[in-house]
Amino acid sequence: MLLRVYSKMDGNNKIAIPNNVRRHLNIKPGETLELKIVGIRNARRLLISKRRGP
Repeated sequence: MLLRVYSKMDGNNKIAIPNNVRRHLNIKPGETLELKIVGIRNARRLLISKRRGP
């Protein structure tokens, strides 16, 4: 399943995660998310995933 959404960074350098993404990943307020930069040079992407385990 591919779910693609767009979100803007606000003036405080924060990115809002849209409701449909939070529901799909079952993200609750206060949970820790993992952010990874993947790819090389001009093909870099930001990967956000829910932390597994405690």
